Amino acid sequence: SCPLDTSPEGLNRNAANLHKIGAILGPIAEIARSYAEKVGLKIDWNDPAATVSKLAVITQTPKEFDFPGIPWPAQFHYAGPFHDDEGREPVLFPWDKLTGKPLIYASLGTLVNGRYDVYKHILEAVEPLEDVQVVLSVGKNINPENLGPIPSNTIVVRSAPQMKLLKR
Repeated sequence: SCPLDTSPEGLNRNAANLHKIGAILGPIAEIARSYAEKVGLKIDWNDPAATVSKLAVITQTPKEFDFPGIPWPAQFHYAGPFHDDEGREPVLFPWDKLTGKPLIYASLGTLVNGRYDVYKHILEAVEPLEDVQVVLSVGKNINPENLGPIPSNTIVVRSAPQMKLLKR
């Protein structure tokens, strides 16, 4: 957890963190390469933009959640947030444990939600943040009891009412 830092030190730290993320996502990239080869796609895997659409790149991430000044290509579009609660199953949540401090909601979605090491890194990163409260949603593949000590500013749940939390 680091604030935006465009100094040489900050950029070096960001590059090191991207390298770490690359190591985590490496197995997924191998699956993509295998599939591309199987279906006959010719991709230059040494070119980071080789799999980026020339027509449109659409993210549901709100622009406000992104760092400022990123030189996205012209075909990049923010489309979020999507605030449709329709069709979502109600989720039990310990609302009484919220303190009123600024809220950080962390969830890994479907890509890496079984990775204990990623959740442990998140917990380590948020532990010193005294002025916020964290809700960490770990899904069905993680047993919260196996994450080790949970920081006092963090609520760990298997499932969370994501839209209601984001609205807060």
